[in-house]
Order: sequence, then structure tokens, then C-alpha cells
Amino acid sequence: MGIPGLTTFIDNNLHLLERFELHDSKLIIDGNNLYHLLFYDHRIDYVHGGDYDKFANHTRHFFLMLKECNIQPYVIFDGGYDIDEKKLNTALERSRQRCHLAGFISHGGKGKIMPVLAYEAFRRTLLDLGVPHCVCDFEADDQIAVLANEFNAPVLSFDSDFYIFDLKAGYIPFDGVNFVSAESEDKQYKYLPCCIYYTKNLTKHFPDLGKSVLPLIATMLGNDFVEHWVFQDFFQKLSTPKKCSFKFDIPIAHTKMRSLFHWLDSVKCLESGIEKVLSCFKDERLVKVEQVMKMSLKAYSSTEQYSRVNLRLLLEGSSQDVEDQCHKCESELPVWFRCSFWKGEIAQFCQNVVMLQRVILNCQVEDMNAPSATNCCQSIRSVIYRILTSRKEPDGGNTGKTSVPGSVMPDHVTECTREIKNMRKFKVEPTLTLPEFGVIPCLADIPTMEKDERISLLFAVLDLSGSRVLEFPEELQLTMAVLIYWIRKSDPHVTVNQVRAMIHVSLPWKHVDAKSRQFLHNPGQRQVNSKKLSLDLHQDKVEKFLQNLRKYFNKLEHSKKHPVDVKIIHGFSQFQACFLYTMILNQILQKPLHSPNPASIFNGSFLYSFTKSLDSRPNIHLYIPELFVKHSPILDYYNNLYQAVMDHVGESHFHSSSVKPGKKQKRDRKKRAHKIDESPDNFVMEEGSDPVMEVQVACDVSNRFSAFGLLEK
Repeated sequence: MGIPGLTTFIDNNLHLLERFELHDSKLIIDGNNLYHLLFYDHRIDYVHGGDYDKFANHTRHFFLMLKECNIQPYVIFDGGYDIDEKKLNTALERSRQRCHLAGFISHGGKGKIMPVLAYEAFRRTLLDLGVPHCVCDFEADDQIAVLANEFNAPVLSFDSDFYIFDLKAGYIPFDGVNFVSAESEDKQYKYLPCCIYYTKNLTKHFPDLGKSVLPLIATMLGNDFVEHWVFQDFFQKLSTPKKCSFKFDIPIAHTKMRSLFHWLDSVKCLESGIEKVLSCFKDERLVKVEQVMKMSLKAYSSTEQYSRVNLRLLLEGSSQDVEDQCHKCESELPVWFRCSFWKGEIAQFCQNVVMLQRVILNCQVEDMNAPSATNCCQSIRSVIYRILTSRKEPDGGNTGKTSVPGSVMPDHVTECTREIKNMRKFKVEPTLTLPEFGVIPCLADIPTMEKDERISLLFAVLDLSGSRVLEFPEELQLTMAVLIYWIRKSDPHVTVNQVRAMIHVSLPWKHVDAKSRQFLHNPGQRQVNSKKLSLDLHQDKVEKFLQNLRKYFNKLEHSKKHPVDVKIIHGFSQFQACFLYTMILNQILQKPLHSPNPASIFNGSFLYSFTKSLDSRPNIHLYIPELFVKHSPILDYYNNLYQAVMDHVGESHFHSSSVKPGKKQKRDRKKRAHKIDESPDNFVMEEGSDPVMEVQVACDVSNRFSAFGLLEK
């Protein structure tokens, strides 16, 4: 949340910052801030659900740039909401704002909204790059301050709280960094040009108060501990100077800030300042204000008290060190679960279930007149709730007590989710048993279960017991399971063309070996009959296939003439919700199935464009062979995947195509129907069928989408 107005104050007083060359240093990074910055700053598509491949590419570029300057990053993420719920109301209000924004965007409005799988795509990229990172139990700001002082390293963030914490090595705001490396004059090193802030640059203007002025400023302006309106009575009694002190540039319109800094000039010590503030309140109001004021001042004055978990140990210690630390913490949560959570291997969603029995299900860009995209996977979450809120008694029984000390197992978990255009609270009862599995285990039982048993539970939750999903290659099993579940549970139903699009992005490009350049054939057969076909023998067909797909990765632009087709987007939003909560369940079950990176299975722009194109085709069965190139191993693989998925679902699970051709289109289709051997380049959609596009090309061979040479520069 930060401190209202403080960032603007610093921006107006740049003399409080110093020019700095960042290199050959450790750097503590606010993870939540960073992944939002990287996503929004590079204008990655969010309207169609998120182009996670491009997001991962920009993330890689950022950390490789730090490496070039010999900067060792440590990324710290927020955990769940604090158990005293001081931020829960703020989170609920933000969820309402997000819901309204999502509705506005779905009708063609402009805005920014973070896709729901962005965090996981970011974290998985950190893993791929070997960037040290961890997750705090709750809010991370104070923990970051402690770690930064231990490492004597600056903090990179966009949170105004860091202007208040006394950081030895300083604070670097994101907007004060030029993210293009430069070379020193003597060419001895590369660095990032930036501006850095030290608390002494502000406190020197208040010699009487010294460092105590910082928590006082944070308290009077409002923060996570105290609302800004609490001191309204005090500010009403302050005089607003006509001329601001020569020390700072504060616009006339910022009367509160001007009044505060003018008043601070007259305060001789912290105690007298507190006394003057409290003198403006009486009786019960006085007691409450004094209480929140002391809590806020303490929060910024003594960060060491927040060293609840040794982050340095989490980042640099051994697994045994982390487990030993966990044993010292007062918690009834299993050690394996807490350690996995700290490492970021288990979503923060789980912390909120365990500690608060309340969760906020973020709204996506979706059809606001349809049921929430999260509704179709409520059965998955209800099993998650059962596992997380039950624990084992000393005698081995699975009882109704929750993992939170001093409480009993709740009979429900409260979900805050979208209903039409507003956020509503719903009570969801945990699922106790499943017909195809039996009694749902508690959290402590998970490590004792065999892998096959955990897979059986996962498939029972997805209603896939007895299915042949395990016949798919290992890296496809979870994706195909989610795909089948999505088709069956989507409401409204998705179309066959949306399924075709999803199967395409699920093609296992990892089977293309850089050395042997071979392509694995025949998915969906128990003995994955590794009839491997050399791509060198089909290079011309591969190149033609990639060329055929290029246009579907172009940047999309909507207008009144080409409006957003929100029904298509809604279907893929449901897939993202199904994938998200299946992934979380897989994490809780200690990953019995390979969990793919969202960057490798979801590109919203492609899915939208490809589906719109297929909807406009007169004969899909003629177009698909041309698109995937006749007699190519790629076409064979696609057909096998498609047939394997269709064997699990029936026609009743599909909605008709979202595009209904007009009379002119029907006449044109009759004329074209006999042209079986028409090339894909001639299958261009008619005006009005596809959004207007802009082409931007780049390449990254480590990513299946960028292998098409289509990543945004």
C-alpha cells in the first residue's frame, strides 16, 4: 500500500536522491513490484489473457542485464495476508477495483490488469535462471529491510515505505533506474545508471528529530497500520503556510503535505510531537489514536523485530538449515509444507486458506454477464480446502482440527469472487471424500503417500479416474488433464476451435532436440512408440509450418469495427483458472505430475487470433492439413493429440462456433469449398473476421513461441 503522497514528494525534491552506478553488488528486489513493473512496462498483452512467453523473455533479459553488471539479485515475495487482517480490507477493495476494470476492458476500454498466471510464469523464469528467491509468511517490506541491512545491499522497489526504513546501503526506486547498462570511462566494468536515496538526505533537514522524523512522517500520512484520515482532526488545526520552506518543493495543492512539513520544523523531539498530535483528541477517540500511532511508529523504528524468518538462511543455507529453522518456529504446519512455501514452491493462496480460511479469487478479463471464470473449478478448490484445513491427531486419526493453533476445522472457506459485475462472498464447504478415491488425506499425510496414490487423487479430483492421460508424454500429462477437465466443466461451454487452439500451444516442442533435431512421434500410446522422425528430412515443411503460424502471433488492435470478442476470451479465462488451481493442488501433493511453465502453454494473443481464424473457415478439415503441412510429423502429432483429447469428451460438452457467417460468407464458402489444395497463405480471413494487426518480430530459441521468431522486441 505504501505511504500516500510520499513518492510524489520525493519526485518533486530530487535533491534528496543521489546519482549512483550500480555494479559489483548484491541487490535485494521487491519481487511483487518487479514482476508488475516488467509486465506493464513492456506493454505485454493482457486483454486476451496474457502473453506469458513474452513476459518470460523480458524477465530473462532483465536478469541477464544485472548479471552483465555483476549484480547478484535476491528476489523476495509477499506471502499471505497478515493474521490481524490489517491488509485484508485493502485487498478486498483492490479486488473490487480489479473487477470493475476487467469489465471495462472487456467492453473495449483501456486499462491494465495482471493476468492470473503471471506470478507463476515469473517465478519459473527465476528458477530457470538460478536467481535466488523466497516467499515471506506475510508482508515482505520489513523483512526486506532486515535482509538488506544484513547484506549491506540496496533495495530495488517501488514501495514508498522504503523511504522510511533506515537502509544502510540505500533505496533505489524503480523509476530512478535506467535499465540499459553503461560502461565505465575506464572500461573496467559495466553498471546500471540510477538514483539512490539515503535516509540521511531527508533527516539532515530535521536535526532536532533526527531519524525519528521518518516514522512520524509515515504515521501522519497514513500507511498499512493507520489510515490517512485518522489524523484529520489534527490537520484541520494546522495552519497551511502560504510560502513553503526553502528546504522542499511542495505544490500549493498539496496542503496536507505542506502543513505537515511546516509543523515538523517546530517539533523538537518525537515525544513532544506525539503529545501535540494526541492533544487534538479526547476520550475514547484519544485511546484508539494513541494505540494505532504507537503501533505505526514501532513498525518503522525497529525493523529487527520483524525478523520472524531468517531470509538469509532461506536464500543461502542448505535444505537442512531451512528445516532446522522451521522446527524452531511455533507452527503446527508440517515442516515440508512450510519449507516449500518459503521456497515459493507452494502458492500464497494456500497461506490464506490455512491462516484465515478466506481467499480472494481475482477476476480476469471475461464475460461479465456469464458466471465467473473461477466457478468451473470450484470442485478443485474444495478439495484443496480439505487438505489444508485438516490435521492429524497424535493417535493418528484425521480430525476436525485445523493447522492453526487454538481453532477447530472450519466447516467452510470464504471465497470472494465475481458475481455479475461485483465481488461477492461465498461459503465453500471442503470436500471430505471422493467416490473414485475415498477419504481426502490431511496435509501431514501427503509425504507418506506413494506417487501413484497422489496421482490417483489428482485424477479423481479432475474426474479423470480410469482415463488414459498417463499415456501422454510426461510433460503433457498435467496440461492434457486440465484441458479435458476444462472442456467438461466450462460454463458456458467452449468451442471445438478453442480446443484446437489450446492443443496447438500444447505441442511438445521440447521434443525437438537441438543436436539430433528429431521430433517425437505418436503421443497418447502407452509405449510412446518413439518412432522419431528427423526434422532435417522435413526442414522445408517445418519452415512452411512456422511461416503459416507467424500471423497468429501478431499484436492485436481492437476498434469499434473489430471489437473484443469477450466470449472467446472468457473461455480461455476459464482454462487459466482451471490450470491455476490444478497447479496449486499438484504443488500441495508434492508434484506427482510435471508442472509446466505457463510461458510454455499459454499465449493469449495467439489463442484469440487462431480461434477467430478457425471460426471463419468454411472447412476446418481442409484447412488444418494445409496449416500444419500435409504429410509432416507435426501434423501427425497434432492429429494424435486432438484425437486423444476428443476420446475423453463428447459432443455435448461443446458450444457452437462463436462466429456465425453471414449470407455473403456462405456464398463465398460454396465457391471456395472445392479448392482443397489451396495454400495457407490464401486462407486469409475476410475483412471484419480478424482484428487489425501489427507485426513485431524477435527470436528466442529457448521458448516454443519465440522459436517461431515472433517475440516482441
